Amino acid sequence: MKKTKNLLLLAVMFVSIFVFAGIVKAAPWGFQEAWLVCNPEAVDPGEQTTCYYFGKVQGTGTTANAGFYTEMYTTDNLILDDVKPNESLENAYGLLVKMSGTTEASIQHDANKMPEKLANFKCKVQTDKDTKSRGCGVFYTQKGQNAAYDVAKMKVYGKLTESDLTQSSYAVDTTAVLGEILVHLDNKNDVDKCGNLCISSVAVEKAEDWAHANCTAAGQTGWDNTTCEDDGLASRTKSHHIPDGFFDCFEIEMKVKEEQNNEETGAFVSYAILAAGALIAISAVTIAKKHNRLQKI
Repeated sequence: MKKTKNLLLLAVMFVSIFVFAGIVKAAPWGFQEAWLVCNPEAVDPGEQTTCYYFGKVQGTGTTANAGFYTEMYTTDNLILDDVKPNESLENAYGLLVKMSGTTEASIQHDANKMPEKLANFKCKVQTDKDTKSRGCGVFYTQKGQNAAYDVAKMKVYGKLTESDLTQSSYAVDTTAVLGEILVHLDNKNDVDKCGNLCISSVAVEKAEDWAHANCTAAGQTGWDNTTCEDDGLASRTKSHHIPDGFFDCFEIEMKVKEEQNNEETGAFVSYAILAAGALIAISAVTIAKKHNRLQKI
């Protein structure tokens, strides 16, 4: 009888292990570290540059994510414009939610295209630094479609070269490209420098996780005012390049105005040559006239 009870107890434990294993959710794959490559690397006032955001993958990456979002801010004279997902992905979309100063911003929800839980998304970028603009790049999967952000399809990006990827010291086979972040340099008369683009990215595993994709620990309150559970929590990148808390900052340079100076210098040289030539011609005419007078005498 005792032996039978022990066997039943073992059977219950065995089943329980599988039941609990089945309800434990794996964390979404994300970026352990991330990098930025911009084209062009330096900009003139009013000029836009496209920055490609990619990172070293952490986690197994076997299951596609429903999306990512980035919290971003710029410094000095750099301004956020837009975001676009990796063009290799199907049913993937991007949207920039811009803040006004430090005021939290809501997403413009498209019920026909966006997941229902994304409607509660709030953009709040917190930093003690002086900023030019703040916003969140939301990379999501179209409503009703399978999760689009498959790491296997994000290994390459048409406009990035392998040398662009390897300059970050990441191995190409462990790198994934999220997409583009577009910024431009303010077109003011007194612009003398560009600025930094500072980014923190968060992975979202499933469409329903958008409701609490801001959770970093169980017991917190999600964007939909529900309590965060200890599963499906966001996977955030770690800052490593020029860190500011969770943010990683990358400098975008302003073009040096050497060409304009060279043109001005070249024009001055041309005018100097013309002036010298004119003086020589006048001198030659004067000497010729004097010579003619001497011959007449």
